[in-house]
Amino acid sequence: MKAFMRALPLVRTKPVSPSDIPPFRSRDSAKIWVAFTFANLLLAATIFTPPAMAQRFVNAEPTEDNSEGLRCYIINSRIGWQYMPLIRGFENEVSINMSDTWSVDAANYERVGIFGHTGADAERLGPYSEYKFSPAFDFGYLLVSDTNGNFYSSVVNEFKLNPSIQGLYLRINDSDETLHDNVGFIRVCTQQVLW
Repeated sequence: MKAFMRALPLVRTKPVSPSDIPPFRSRDSAKIWVAFTFANLLLAATIFTPPAMAQRFVNAEPTEDNSEGLRCYIINSRIGWQYMPLIRGFENEVSINMSDTWSVDAANYERVGIFGHTGADAERLGPYSEYKFSPAFDFGYLLVSDTNGNFYSSVVNEFKLNPSIQGLYLRINDSDETLHDNVGFIRVCTQQVLW
């Protein structure tokens, strides 16, 4: 290390006096502030990205029975996050078809509704918990997040959303790697609430 330090050329500098420092300009301050603010916003956007938006998603498949004011979509159990747009500028009422079913393993488990595989099925699936998308919920649970970053932990068959929410992200609780053996779908509809 000493040999390396000896090989470095010494550069002599003159002492810095106050007259050598360029005058402070407010334009420079603004540039620094903008760069700093942009960096902080970028960091905040990375840290606080909603769970669904942080993942890749596809648009949910619309059903053919859509009418004016009512839009229905199929949430496929073999696809990860699926985006369902809402009617902008209105409060939306979302309804879930409770008679639709799906399963995280078509060969070994019966189809279930939006609350997923519970009871004996949940116990049998216990050793495979590492393949859940969200460990907090049973396999097959309908996961829902919105464009404002809210996550809905208890889904009911109907709920209302305020006008600031532009859409929903939905998926089955199963990892992306194991979606291939799933079967079924859930239909989700949205209708603007008229006052």
